[in-house]
Amino acid sequence: MRYSVTAVPSKFISEANKRYSRERLKESDLALRWLRYGKILSRKLTTSSGDRVVVIEPGVPNRDSGPDFQNAMLLIGGVAVKGAVEIHLHARSWYDHNHHSDGAYTNVILHVVAFRSADDITISKDDNEIPIVCLPLSADWDARINKEPNWPWEEDCYHEMSELNPGEIYLLLVRLGRERLNQKRKKFKLQLESGNSYGEIFYRGLARALGYSKNSSQFSCFTSLLPLSEIRKISEEGAAEGDVGVRLESILFGMSGLLGTGVPDSRMKLLSKNWKKIKSEHSLEQMQSCEWKFFRLRPQNFPTRRMAGLSEFLKRYDLDRFIRLTAYAVKKFRSVEKFIVALESSLRVEGDEYWSRASKFGTKMSRSSALIGKSKARSIALNAVLPLLGVLAEEENESLLAAKVDRILFLYPPEQDNSVLKYVRRFALPCSPEHMMFSSSAIVQQGMLQLYERWCSKDEASNCPLSFSSRIQLNG
Repeated sequence: MRYSVTAVPSKFISEANKRYSRERLKESDLALRWLRYGKILSRKLTTSSGDRVVVIEPGVPNRDSGPDFQNAMLLIGGVAVKGAVEIHLHARSWYDHNHHSDGAYTNVILHVVAFRSADDITISKDDNEIPIVCLPLSADWDARINKEPNWPWEEDCYHEMSELNPGEIYLLLVRLGRERLNQKRKKFKLQLESGNSYGEIFYRGLARALGYSKNSSQFSCFTSLLPLSEIRKISEEGAAEGDVGVRLESILFGMSGLLGTGVPDSRMKLLSKNWKKIKSEHSLEQMQSCEWKFFRLRPQNFPTRRMAGLSEFLKRYDLDRFIRLTAYAVKKFRSVEKFIVALESSLRVEGDEYWSRASKFGTKMSRSSALIGKSKARSIALNAVLPLLGVLAEEENESLLAAKVDRILFLYPPEQDNSVLKYVRRFALPCSPEHMMFSSSAIVQQGMLQLYERWCSKDEASNCPLSFSSRIQLNG
């Protein structure tokens, strides 16, 4: 691909603003313009081939790897299309960033830029040409952006806060936390009513928790393609052929597509050889490596390591038996603190000599790290084990088990802070000495997450139970 030495800016940029745009403009500014003013600018948007672009929906900003906006809806040359939108200052950046060889960008329907050369074209990995459009720019637009400089998730809603005292807010968060945990139980109960065993449900919850926020949907997809019952079946068939642990790891890495990540080494070659044989014997639909997220993740949290942790956990436990034994331990414990320590210890996985140091195949970390550490064990306990025990108690009419599970959940210490919890604490909770109680327990954290998902993330501050307007409506 050849490029002209000098890029041609959008024809809508005046001579007076060319220098201004080149010196001041950043890619994030262009993306924010697209989000806020894409619809308004539709009458000025034309692709390099002359097709008019009408913006129905600019898309949802993507804060992870992959295209900048997902689920955009456009009319290009009068044809309705839905997909992703990629933003660059220069059209040639598509190739500079290697998007042309990345399968994650094959669903891009529009390439939005500030500058392009006369011979620029955008080609995806599957050899489709993607329309390019130059976004109108000027100092006037910068002035508009400066009046609303933040992305939606950065907006401060504190001015909407009511004068609830910390005690009232604490009780509200506890109620929301219980609501969130009950929703988890309902999902597990529906899975049980669909014929799944407790072990199968735990397997799905465990895998989703291992994915964190970036790969949770990928792990959910993985467990749908490869149920626990299928893993058992394939593993048992080859039990006499060699190391069960290697066979299990081959199945999980092969089905996930993660065998294709990293640098080929002896471990990858061994698993690939096993997987090739297993795949030839069974009709299996595997995932693609490009579906997994590595961007902005610490190497310790790469999905390759989490998949290795899942493999080791399945090798160690019969999951149905694990849930039953944990339920028995709940009924027998006398100290909540000691039970929590014992539960989290049973969920931790250190990893073998290879995976304790590897982040991907053929790639070593500077120091060893657990595949499932203390913080992730706590997340699994709160989001998978305890809600599932609540379902078991309800289904089998175990009142003692139900009461003890509720007590554990209420007294469980908090998880490690994440960006959502920091957001809620910063924007939705009052800044006072008493605010420390909002980090005091897992049930309160669950309430903060529920608050964010139901109101903060949907830009519905006026309906938030902490806002002035919401309380006026309730009391009116």
